[in-house]
Amino acid sequence: MPLRPYLTTYVNLCWVIGQLIAAGVLKGFVNISSQWAYRVPYAIQWIWPLPIALAAFLAPESPWWLVRHGKLDQARKALLSLTSKKNTEFNVEDTLAMINPHQRT
Repeated sequence: MPLRPYLTTYVNLCWVIGQLIAAGVLKGFVNISSQWAYRVPYAIQWIWPLPIALAAFLAPESPWWLVRHGKLDQARKALLSLTSKKNTEFNVEDTLAMINPHQRT
């Protein structure tokens, strides 16, 4: 939850950076009359799937998904790995109970 405003702003930042890249590519290729004037902009679009796939592969598993599929031990481990060691007030069991409404007593 503390990261929500930063990540929301980051989405907007990504949109702006994407528009700047597109404007730069357009500016660079607008006066070229060869086939590269359309090939390079299309090729640049195919750069992004590789880092996105790599990030998705290396991303930790979602504790919410794990709880919903009954893998509570793995969810507990994921929550502990996603939480700072400096946060001494963090209670894994309370968080798991918040995620899983059927577990609440």
